[in-house]
Amino acid sequence: MLTVVAIYLIRKKLSTSNKLKFSKGLDKSPTDQENDNSELGSKNEIRQPTQGEFNLDDPNELKYLSIHLLAKQQKQPEFGLLETKIIANGLTYQDSKKVFLKVDSNNIVLFYIVNGEGNGVLNQESNISLVTFVLPLQGQRNILKIFEDMIALARNIASSFEMKLLDDNFNSMSDQTITNYKERAAEIDINYGNNVARRRIK
Repeated sequence: MLTVVAIYLIRKKLSTSNKLKFSKGLDKSPTDQENDNSELGSKNEIRQPTQGEFNLDDPNELKYLSIHLLAKQQKQPEFGLLETKIIANGLTYQDSKKVFLKVDSNNIVLFYIVNGEGNGVLNQESNISLVTFVLPLQGQRNILKIFEDMIALARNIASSFEMKLLDDNFNSMSDQTITNYKERAAEIDINYGNNVARRRIK
């Protein structure tokens, strides 16, 4: 899943799949396609492909929820103090990747905490002005609960280090914004049959 984090950190350089257009007749023979091209000046019709055509196991592949903590210019947290705070809240530090992980009892990653700038590395040499929390959606089955734990930790860290909580678009997170995040998480849970999620956000 760490690939998701890497993709997130370079998202500005990538175009999203939602911008792709798909043409009809992709499964036709060359002869059929030639006949179609001759009609109406080679008109190109648009359709949305079905999941079955691409054999996707998880519709949430490469999708995520993310939030940020922005430090004050003259009050950037020291790595050692930040590490102590994060570890005390049940996360582990992955030395090979230089990021923090929240894992469940089956060692499945629930969310990451990374440096929001540069290559995502958090260590003693890091300039920590932006901390990013990333919740990968692929394979998750209780996203609302994971998000609630993630936002609670983010608020805790924000309070301790006088940081500002931001949404994925780097706007200040209001209570309404957090509710919107929870509704998105609940909808995904419900699609997986977790109907408890909807009741929990009310």
